[in-house]
Amino acid sequence: MNSKRSNDIKSKPKAYRWLLDNPGKSILFLEVVNRLNIAYLHDNSGYVDFTPTEYRYNDKRNGEYTIITARGDGSVKVKLLLANGTWLHPEIFIRSSLDIQKLIKLMESLKYASFTFSQQARDEQFKEQVKKSIEEGSTKRKKRLAKSSKIPRKYYATVALFERNPDVVAEVLERAGDICELCGETAPFKRKSDGSPYLEVHHKIFLSKGGEDTVENAIALCPNCHREQHFG
Repeated sequence: MNSKRSNDIKSKPKAYRWLLDNPGKSILFLEVVNRLNIAYLHDNSGYVDFTPTEYRYNDKRNGEYTIITARGDGSVKVKLLLANGTWLHPEIFIRSSLDIQKLIKLMESLKYASFTFSQQARDEQFKEQVKKSIEEGSTKRKKRLAKSSKIPRKYYATVALFERNPDVVAEVLERAGDICELCGETAPFKRKSDGSPYLEVHHKIFLSKGGEDTVENAIALCPNCHREQHFG
């Protein structure tokens, strides 16, 4: 269980070779990994150098552990270690995309905290991260920004999804205050949740076009200006 993990499959020669040699048998495995990566909340994940290849998620905060193993017949085995230290039995076998949805529903029913599957829940979580970043103050935030990657991690589902940096959003909102940085008008209203000015953070060069997730590439806009930037 202590095999070193890496998100760079090329750093795992045995696993990488198996994927290259067995494209038909690895399709479902990669689909499971990509789907779970979209929902995973932490950094303790990656491939291990096994044949067939394996991917693991380890939530060190609550003890949950998820092991995704490719199988020679093209199916996928999933093992779940619950926060109470109990392995879920029997092991789960994925043989189609429909089984992935069943796995997600099972993990949700178990209140498996390492993953957030609904986009609404992820949006709420991101808002909380931005709020926390603002509360911590600019000094801590700028230290993290100096070390953070400018290129956001990208996961694939039906479309590519980017994992945005909440510190970037927090820094831009604090810089703007209550003024739209494009039209210069005051934010149109206050948020009901905390009374803060409602502005939306926009990337000048879209992330989908290769833009960086940085303070310099971001601007706080009122809703009208934001829509104009996308559709005007």
